[in-house]
Amino acid sequence: MITFGFGVNQQGQLGIGKPQKEVHKPTKVLLPENTFISSVSCGGWYTLFLSQNGDVFSCGYGKYGRLGSGSETDQHTPIQINKQIKEKVVQISAGNWVGALLTENGKIYSWGKSSGTGIPSKDDILVPTPIHEHNPKIKDTRFTNVCCGDQFMFAIDDNGQLYGWGKNRDGILGSNKSPVLPQKIKSWKNRKIQKISCGLGHAGIISDSKLFMFGSTQDGCLGNGKEKIDSKFISIDSPVQVDFSHLTDSPIVSVSCNKSEHYLHTLVMSEKGQIFSFGSNYKSKLGVGEQIQKSSVPLSVDLQNVKSVPLKICAGGIHSALMTNDGFYTWGCGSNGRLGHSESENYRYLFRENIPRKVDLEAKQLIDADCSYYHSICVVSNLEKN
Repeated sequence: MITFGFGVNQQGQLGIGKPQKEVHKPTKVLLPENTFISSVSCGGWYTLFLSQNGDVFSCGYGKYGRLGSGSETDQHTPIQINKQIKEKVVQISAGNWVGALLTENGKIYSWGKSSGTGIPSKDDILVPTPIHEHNPKIKDTRFTNVCCGDQFMFAIDDNGQLYGWGKNRDGILGSNKSPVLPQKIKSWKNRKIQKISCGLGHAGIISDSKLFMFGSTQDGCLGNGKEKIDSKFISIDSPVQVDFSHLTDSPIVSVSCNKSEHYLHTLVMSEKGQIFSFGSNYKSKLGVGEQIQKSSVPLSVDLQNVKSVPLKICAGGIHSALMTNDGFYTWGCGSNGRLGHSESENYRYLFRENIPRKVDLEAKQLIDADCSYYHSICVVSNLEKN
């Protein structure tokens, strides 16, 4: 397996070992020898990597302790951060100022800007720290998923119940306060949550194969359609249910909210592998061409260049991506190399792709991929060499 990165690398978030400002074509991440990555998560100027053995590595911008490395020093090469954790790690999540991991026993460890970690502390959390040790109410709770936003997090337990904590920007956590400790979201107690995606200003929940959106209403990023919304923000307690009936009868299985404070957009995937988008179409990141500026109604992404069934979607900042078993496709704004197409390096004007285009990777199979506002990471298996 080989891990590649491309895009902005000012703080070392690509893990290529040198402070190169921009990387316009996929470049190998310098991981420790015999380390095989199974999952990646791209956050605000940093990246988390999860190996097949359950080891966690981080690189990039160290401010506020977001690397979990024990200091605020930037790292240009991935370093392991879970050596003190006895349980095997099964999931990672990189937010903007915070990070988290989930162990096989259902315990969450978090770090970064203290206001969003679920740990009561005036100081930032520099190493992965168990949140259950600080909250008796969740001591015996077994979590199955954790998702980091800006300075907040959501988690799902093994009964499908939703928890939230951190900085309650615009009421995204469903109350007027910013809960320091993880709290169950009471308005969702009668529903089972399947998945959740956190952007910086909006979020989406899948329950009963239906999509519910909440947060900022900017650019139609909640997919509210013809429903008029006077408020600039929709609470998690009264979310918008997105209607896909004009596009598909297939269950909704995945959602990705972009990691940006402006030009918000959302990607959605059905069980059949159909991809939908709504919100801002800045730099054509909705994947429907450049004829519209934004849409509050879900649109079908143009998949004419995609030759196999999509498996994962990634809404970056002002670009988008999807992964199939044999390719990684990007579209939207291509400045700074974030799309991974080498010709963007010497492009005189702004480089962009209006619809998904395959990135040139020396691979036969993709294992995982993710992108943030400025960078992308791909894990590939070159079957010809294995």
